[in-house]
Amino acid sequence: MRPSTLKMLIVDDDELIVTMLQDFFKGLDYEFITATDGEEALFQCIENRPDIIVTDIMIPKLTGIELIKKLRKIPDFAVTPIIAITAGSQAMQEEAAKAGAHMVLSKPIRRAVLLKKVDDLLHATPFIPR
Repeated sequence: MRPSTLKMLIVDDDELIVTMLQDFFKGLDYEFITATDGEEALFQCIENRPDIIVTDIMIPKLTGIELIKKLRKIPDFAVTPIIAITAGSQAMQEEAAKAGAHMVLSKPIRRAVLLKKVDDLLHATPFIPR
């Protein structure tokens, strides 16, 4: 059974994007954890065990692709839903999917699209209590 409040990790080095993504989910049952780079995101994942991760691909220290690869090697995050977002090329998007992102969205992100994709992922992914 899923908890009533889900933890969402938002990873982006642009504070405006982080705020925008949080605003997209305002009023819904999410607790937000944020990180501005891949290393901080990895720490936040281990420390806070998010239920879903939304990460930019082009972030400092560890790229979003490197972050996804590292997370997929940790059993606790083998099936955690991950959405990668990018303004990058099609090749970069394919690389993120190959690394283990459940889906990759192009910037600019539309609220309705992201809300639907998150909802679809959370309903399709088995919930593993932590």
